[in-house]
Amino acid sequence: MIEIRLQEFMREKHYSVTQLAEVVGVSISLISKIKNNQVVITPEFEDKFNRRFSEYKLIGGMPKWKKKYLEVLRENRRLEEALKESETKRAEMEVNYKKIFMIASDPDKSYSVRKFGDSNE
Repeated sequence: MIEIRLQEFMREKHYSVTQLAEVVGVSISLISKIKNNQVVITPEFEDKFNRRFSEYKLIGGMPKWKKKYLEVLRENRRLEEALKESETKRAEMEVNYKKIFMIASDPDKSYSVRKFGDSNE
């Protein structure tokens, strides 16, 4: 079995991204991403590739650690955005509480409200 990178394989066989995608039965996007080391070579892709080209074993693609690293970066960005949104809401609440306190502590603007029992009770 010959170990080869997808880019070298395509050069050797004179396949374009579109042609190889059609032969293997996957999307053009997936072939392009594997070729450019943007995604991991999945077992599903490897299986489809080996059905057509059994004498070759693909190597390369994005290392698994890099895929996990990118996932962690995306989650970190999402959490940072959530934190910013939370801090904004907290600041708005503080402003509203200050307004309420100012009104409640001013005897000219505050009112006492009492609830009297219903006459039917």
